[in-house]
Amino acid sequence: MSITGISGTSTLDYQMELQLQKEEEKKSTEQVATQQAQITGLVDTGSTNVPTASSPSDRTKDTLEISKEGRAYQLKSQSDSVSNSSESGTDSTQNLTSLTEAEIQKLVDKGTISQAEADKELMRRTSEKSKNESSNDTKLEPYMEEES
Repeated sequence: MSITGISGTSTLDYQMELQLQKEEEKKSTEQVATQQAQITGLVDTGSTNVPTASSPSDRTKDTLEISKEGRAYQLKSQSDSVSNSSESGTDSTQNLTSLTEAEIQKLVDKGTISQAEADKELMRRTSEKSKNESSNDTKLEPYMEEES
């Protein structure tokens, strides 16, 4: 008596193989889901969502379009601020010439002028003063003969 058509595996073995394949597929889909969640910035850890580090290239960036009128206003305001700063620089230098050192220091303390501007003015005064003194020392006085 021979039995034909039966392979060497039983239905129980076949069901176990199917079960293992299903578990492997489930694990791989969980891994893919975890990787996708990491890419989007969230990893599901039970009941809480924990943000993960993502690269800057993963983030989307907002853009803003500036209208022609807005661009014109921006350029006008920039040019106005440049001209105002250059005018105020010359005005402050002119105004500083008539101020005492104490008054200049008060302006620095208030923040009206910078310490560099104050130092520049004080150095200008010092050099001007030294030039005047040296020119006074080197001036030749006219020779006058003594009267007899």
